[in-house]
Amino acid sequence: MQSSRGLNVSETVVIESPAHLADVLADATAHRIAILPIGGGTCLSTGLPTNEHYRALDLSQLSGIENYIPTDMTASFLAGTPLRTVRAALAENGQELPIDLASDDEGTIGGLVATGYSGARRYGQGTLKDVLIGCEYVRGDGLLAKAGGMTVKNVSGFEVSRLLHGSWGSLAVLTRVNLKVLPRPKADRTFVWQDSTLAAALDRQVRFLTSFPGCIAMETTGCGDRWTTAIRFAGRESALQDYQLQLSNAEGTPDAVLDEWPLPPSTEDNPCLVANNPVEQSRGFALMLSTHQGVNALSISLPTGTVRAELDSGLVAAREITTHAEGLWMIEGGDPDWKRDAAIWGPGRQDIAVAQAVKDQFDPGNILNRGRLFI
Repeated sequence: MQSSRGLNVSETVVIESPAHLADVLADATAHRIAILPIGGGTCLSTGLPTNEHYRALDLSQLSGIENYIPTDMTASFLAGTPLRTVRAALAENGQELPIDLASDDEGTIGGLVATGYSGARRYGQGTLKDVLIGCEYVRGDGLLAKAGGMTVKNVSGFEVSRLLHGSWGSLAVLTRVNLKVLPRPKADRTFVWQDSTLAAALDRQVRFLTSFPGCIAMETTGCGDRWTTAIRFAGRESALQDYQLQLSNAEGTPDAVLDEWPLPPSTEDNPCLVANNPVEQSRGFALMLSTHQGVNALSISLPTGTVRAELDSGLVAAREITTHAEGLWMIEGGDPDWKRDAAIWGPGRQDIAVAQAVKDQFDPGNILNRGRLFI
């Protein structure tokens, strides 16, 4: 028996092809074996604590570019393709996906779709759900299926591709994703200011939001008496110079001008509370968290309503911090014992019956990530 991020893994199967995956899942359903899909393995510490024994699926062999047509601005990748490979392939043709990840991120494109990760940039350019035009997947019962295609305007039946976005591998295992890609902007610049209080930093964000709705991202990060607020623009060089002039006239000279977006540190090995609320509610929630013992640092993007709090599990219990959470929230990472009996996936859902019915349709044997989600 081996342990993977607190999960009990009895065996690991290296998946060689979509057909092989279909056979493995069909067998698991027949024998009621819990399945743990693994791409880059970067999000295994997120989820409910469980005593299930899993058969892990190593999806790293499902890697590579299936079909990339730069002139059509569409690309198809096997789900196990590392994100760094995806970024490099698109960059060669002056293209990109609308998401920011650390250059050393070990994740895969399928894992990124499955977890539904998005950062502050979604304010101006959306998420992967907005550019996901098709996929191939295997349901929990072993059915190998496709949805969508390689044409941006392709519409056939229900939008299963978007349904699987953010499903955390609880409905099906992705084997291929088809994406609409974006041209990289001619210029991309981030302007940064420092404030000594969170209230002042968030007031600055509110002014930015009112005066510069054309930005693509905005975020305040920090703790204590040091808060950094960044606003990002992309487009023609002349437009960015004009934005800089307007910003300087309104806010004073920036403390820094960056050619890349300052990414928050990874939180997989350290728990993080992520909440989403309307602007004013997010502001009040962030101010409350900034005074809470056990909150090491905060990242707040008012345009997207997102507050991320990096937690010290030795100073605050998961159950305690979630009693203060507002709106929709989840806990990323964290030791299984620390988060036991806490509402890891947020408040009680009114649509739980619908969510369970969808789960039963795609995974009738309840084998995929059994016990790790709210269904």
